[in-house]
Amino acid sequence: MRFSKRCFIFVFLSFSLAEWTKGADLFNLSLLELQQIKITVATGQEQSIFEAPAVTSVITAEDILKSGASDIDEVLESIPGLHVSRNTTGYGPLYIFRGISTEFTPQVQVLINGIPIKALFRGSIHQIWGGMPVKSIARIEVIRGPSSAVYGADALSGLINIITKTPEELSGTQTGAAWASYESADAWLLHGSQLGEWGLSFTLEYHQTDGFDGLIEHDAQTNLDFVTGTSASLAPGNTSLSRENLDMRFELQKNTFRLRLGLQHRADWGIGVGLADALDPEVRIKSDRWTLDLGYHDVPVGEHWQLTSVLSYYSTTHENENNLHVFPPGSDLGFGPLPDGLIGNPEMFERHYRFDSSTFYNGFEQHTLRAGIGYSLADMHEVRETKNFGINPETGMPHNPADGLIDVTDTAYVFFPEEERENYYLFLQDVWQLSSNWVFTAGLRYDYYSDFGDTTNPRLALVWQASDKLSTKLLYGEAFRTPSFAQLYIDNTQFNFGNPDLQPETLASWELAFDYRATDDIELRLNLYHYDWDNIIRSVPEPDSVVTIAQNVGRQIGQGFETEFLWQAADDIQIKANYAYVDAENDETGEAAADVPGSQFFASVDWSFSKQWLVNVQSYWIMDRKRAAQDSRAAIADYQLLNISLQYASQNKHWLGSISINNALDKDAREPTPWRPPAPAIPNDLPLPGRNYRAELSYRF
Repeated sequence: MRFSKRCFIFVFLSFSLAEWTKGADLFNLSLLELQQIKITVATGQEQSIFEAPAVTSVITAEDILKSGASDIDEVLESIPGLHVSRNTTGYGPLYIFRGISTEFTPQVQVLINGIPIKALFRGSIHQIWGGMPVKSIARIEVIRGPSSAVYGADALSGLINIITKTPEELSGTQTGAAWASYESADAWLLHGSQLGEWGLSFTLEYHQTDGFDGLIEHDAQTNLDFVTGTSASLAPGNTSLSRENLDMRFELQKNTFRLRLGLQHRADWGIGVGLADALDPEVRIKSDRWTLDLGYHDVPVGEHWQLTSVLSYYSTTHENENNLHVFPPGSDLGFGPLPDGLIGNPEMFERHYRFDSSTFYNGFEQHTLRAGIGYSLADMHEVRETKNFGINPETGMPHNPADGLIDVTDTAYVFFPEEERENYYLFLQDVWQLSSNWVFTAGLRYDYYSDFGDTTNPRLALVWQASDKLSTKLLYGEAFRTPSFAQLYIDNTQFNFGNPDLQPETLASWELAFDYRATDDIELRLNLYHYDWDNIIRSVPEPDSVVTIAQNVGRQIGQGFETEFLWQAADDIQIKANYAYVDAENDETGEAAADVPGSQFFASVDWSFSKQWLVNVQSYWIMDRKRAAQDSRAAIADYQLLNISLQYASQNKHWLGSISINNALDKDAREPTPWRPPAPAIPNDLPLPGRNYRAELSYRF
């Protein structure tokens, strides 16, 4: 197994720098403690899920530890109504909430410590995402449903807030390493300490892998070969999913002051099936994502006021390590067979500046008011491109691909212009305690965007705590999603074009939710919802052409329900299960929403059969996915996956070890690929990993 020397050096240095600290009770299975967890994602103030005026879920560090998960996407699948599908480009995650999905799923807002981390180009978390490790995560707070009244753009179908561990939560040093299938290896160092009044934490997580090598029997070039008589396709061939990831975080805090710095470095990044769904096994891409936020949180200002102000910076890059083949050598796109293939090397550099300030006022007897203002500047400040097609800027004439690469950077022929977007916003929120068991929450947010105008989004929530066992919530919310820069401005490509006249997508949603704590050991949750999703942005084919243009088309109506069951079966056994159903269809044609699960089921059992051992068994079913109406392929197969993890903690809680088996029954599971006229590029869908293993060992000082 290939295990980088850097990992060994990393672990050695970690041990030499470590300090001793007492371990925590790692295998606590108390449902009561789970019920008392506070979240802030619903209103900005700490509340339990039972009280929060939204349909929320929380995944704790303990949940992650027990599951044996190594990446955030592995644990998000446990959220009812959320399915993590895969894109063909690098197998990037598609976060599908309640049947709402388009390519790259930009309808979901993703935050790290409350700061958005989405990229301008596709509006998604990033084309070069490459996963996110979980050792430094304290908890993940999730809202299912709209939340633009609090978080603004893109919090349309759902919101995911990843909260990292504070110095106090780390409290000492942990180091470890892991080995897994597909020539994968990990190493990490986590440290938190107090230096007088200052809290300091530092985390470093390293991951490398050759990646899952799923077989692709047929790709987009196979279709071209059939039309042109060439034989250029590399299919059958394997997916390209190599990775080298480095995640680093630093935090400094004192009282209400907090400074955070983060880096997500991605290199040796394989492109999955290919940029245009044509296999490209040799290309490697890289990216650096920097985050910086400086803020004062919950600062008392006068008798009844609390102020929070945060200044943040986020930058991302999309860079190529070698030539990217849109189509492989030997392909023919009307120029004759191309000896080097069709090459396009896009590179993008963007940065985001944000300021947000909000205040709580509790001077009224029955009201807690919150008001806030903010500003953001998103700047695609540099775009580079070399390619072997299009117009040669030196001659102004069409370029012959056989003549090699041309550089169109800073010319009118680059695939994408350098653009920026400004956003000014303000919001108001009132939490009104109508009586001892009735709470009414109302909120309104106004956003102005420099590229398409303004939008206003309200929320209303009535929460009735009928008893200390039953909470009932009636919720209404509206949300919007801004067009991505690619959908607005992409140009000078062979097939896809933007549309600067696009308008935001919108959504209006009603929800009715129940949370019933039948006993101290049993909790039941049920929520029903209906939404109207309008102005959907999709790439629409031109008549009799493979060229597509982004358009606001269609309206989707969806309704469904989600149920959750939590049971403390014994002191050492905890059972969780959830089921989600959605009926989503095009309002104009009546066609079912394509490629999204109609039903999902998840179940997990934790059994701590001694103070030092715990076994976790998880199973989930993905069911009832429909093809697009024009797609004549066989129905998308359902699948069920079984994951098993065995955890060990030494008696003094210093040593931790685990062995995990994912897809233990070695099921052939696949995620759907979209219909692209005149025929799907990958007709047999995207294969997911078969049975695979992971073992890890760590030490807490």
